[in-house]
Amino acid sequence: MRNLKRTLSLVMAMALIVGMMVVSASAVSSDFNDSAEITNTEAVDVMTAIGVFEGTDKGAFNPTGILTREQAAKIVAVMLLGEEDANKLSTNSTTFKDVAANRWSAGYIGYCVQQGILAGTGNGNFDPEGELTGLAFAKMMLVALGYDAKVANYVGNDWAINVAADAVNAGIAPKGIVLADAMTREQAAQMAFQTLTAD
Repeated sequence: MRNLKRTLSLVMAMALIVGMMVVSASAVSSDFNDSAEITNTEAVDVMTAIGVFEGTDKGAFNPTGILTREQAAKIVAVMLLGEEDANKLSTNSTTFKDVAANRWSAGYIGYCVQQGILAGTGNGNFDPEGELTGLAFAKMMLVALGYDAKVANYVGNDWAINVAADAVNAGIAPKGIVLADAMTREQAAQMAFQTLTAD
């Protein structure tokens, strides 16, 4: 896990530098047609500039849209590998009945499952369009940082309490959000940004 944490740190350090240069040249969030609805502009600017987030096909960021499991897989893959390498991920087959090998997110999902960051929902399914809570996304961010889910007790009955405590202690939990609720895209951008800048 130390190697994974080191990889994340290196990728994120480079991405942050590049992202800040891009953001300083142009405020990315202002390019979205719903920019007035975005409150965490720094997080959205940086995460969009480095390719972690994209807008919708209608030119919006959709800050209040609920994060899905497949979107979260892409976020983590790009954070760990960088946009270029993450976008090269592909799969010839899938272990989940509801994720076709040619689905846009299949490579990201396969990568996150292989890294132990995500798992299926049971019965051979992944539920790619299922909503993700703040706790589930925080668990993904913590595991990406190098926390061992078994050692940190992110499994079993107390997983949510342990994830919440570690997310707060690691400084990745955005202020003012209820982690047990479904996570919005803007909240996810903020948590990803705080993970990127965590010590």
